[in-house]
Amino acid sequence: MKDKITNGCIYLFIYSLPFAFGWCAYVTFQDGLWFLCFIMALVALFFLFLILVSIFFKPAPQEPSPEELLQRIMVPEREEELLAFAQKVAGEDKELMQMVKESLQDPIEFYRHQEKRTKNRYIADIYYEMLEYYQENLEELNHFTLPYLLYEYKALGWLARKEDEEDIVSEIQSLQRVIRHHLPIPELDKSIYYDVPNVLLCINEAWKTSGYQITLIDEDSSDYWIAIISLDYNN
Repeated sequence: MKDKITNGCIYLFIYSLPFAFGWCAYVTFQDGLWFLCFIMALVALFFLFLILVSIFFKPAPQEPSPEELLQRIMVPEREEELLAFAQKVAGEDKELMQMVKESLQDPIEFYRHQEKRTKNRYIADIYYEMLEYYQENLEELNHFTLPYLLYEYKALGWLARKEDEEDIVSEIQSLQRVIRHHLPIPELDKSIYYDVPNVLLCINEAWKTSGYQITLIDEDSSDYWIAIISLDYNN
């Protein structure tokens, strides 16, 4: 409400400028100040022109980019919301969901054990760094580390922004829901260059009747985190 009042005051001020300068032009004309009258009239016409342009010549709406056409879901922060997030991206994997619950109950102990257990040294390093940085804030530790646990067990995928088509398809084919539900990956036209969002849109188009779609995970990252979610879920 406060923003609407502020914007209304700004618009009222701008729309009053032609009348204010027009009045000044009239007063200076009455006083015989011809040059000043001329300047005021020009300024009044200039502001009137800008207002008319903004009213009658609005720019055509831009088409959304391929990335904007993809659904996004957030990684929440609170424990119960993180559990619901994991359910959305990996609900049928009972073993993984049990690990998620254990990680939320005692994240420090869980990720210390997971750091030693995992065979993926990149993920192990991530667990170590997260524990070092967030051990005093368990909510942030859960928020920032859970996506890597889901990634380790292929409930989430990760794609570099400039990934080539073969690597994009390979990463998607490795995701557990693609394997579990035999989701098909369409053939891409080799004569066309596809970036990550365009590949994801093509796959979503092919999956319209499957009940699943690829969505972006809205993380603060220059690359893409992706998940496969059921169309029954809403944001």
